[in-house]
Amino acid sequence: MPDPEQHRSASKSRCYAIVLVLIAFCTPVAGLPAVAFAETGFASYVTPFPAKERYRLIVLGDSLAGGVATALAADLSPLGVEVTNKAANGLGLARNDTNEWDKAVETLPATDEFQIAVVLFGADDRMAIRGPKLRLDFATAGWKQDYARRVDGLLKALHNRKAAVYWLGLPVMRGDAASNAAQMMNGIFLERVRLNSAKYIDSWDGFVDADGAYSDTGPDMTGNVRQLRLNDGVHMTPSGYQKLASFLEREISHDLSVAKREREVPLAGDETEQRNVRDESLPLASAAVGDASKPG
Repeated sequence: MPDPEQHRSASKSRCYAIVLVLIAFCTPVAGLPAVAFAETGFASYVTPFPAKERYRLIVLGDSLAGGVATALAADLSPLGVEVTNKAANGLGLARNDTNEWDKAVETLPATDEFQIAVVLFGADDRMAIRGPKLRLDFATAGWKQDYARRVDGLLKALHNRKAAVYWLGLPVMRGDAASNAAQMMNGIFLERVRLNSAKYIDSWDGFVDADGAYSDTGPDMTGNVRQLRLNDGVHMTPSGYQKLASFLEREISHDLSVAKREREVPLAGDETEQRNVRDESLPLASAAVGDASKPG
């Protein structure tokens, strides 16, 4: 006759196993908050169902961002990604005029669809923030607070457009003052990106020498040492922009492959029902929290 105590122990073990399976099944993939699943139903950071079966990526930013857009277009075109450059030289986040970036995103027509947004700011932001009866000197406590508010506004506007957002951190700059400013802004970007459920991509270590200091030269994407920076110590040569864009390309390519795998999961129902499901699917809102590499 079976021992009642052993029977109870076996039943308890089976219950534990069932609970663990349910927890594992319901737990989001590491790095993806539960809100991503609740709001979109997609596990991937980038939507598996882009409009018209093709991904469109927009690049927002100041004078560094334009070069990144050109390099990204070449890198991502083979993956079926159309890159649109919406960067503006000299127009950073610290500018206070009618062309604030969150408003620019909000006023884009609904027909101007994009599923991915790359953001790079800071090269043109070493300046005071001014407004009616307001002057916030660069790097002061008030400046940092208002700058963070502007970062939040842009991230919220992109979130409302259901875009997967990749915020590229500034590379090291020539001179202590410029590098310290870039590190300070990177700290703001990293904090606000994490709080707004987007992805922060670090680029700092890609442009330093063996001692961790700024270097005009360095290995390009083929491993050959080349001139990567221009004489101003801020902007890039074509090889430099290609290297800077590679930090993004690696992360975006990975996320696109995850989205592709999710897209290829068989759907229940006949062909008509599957087509309706795809047509009604919404692009993914900013979902994953995390850094593609360590913060600068």
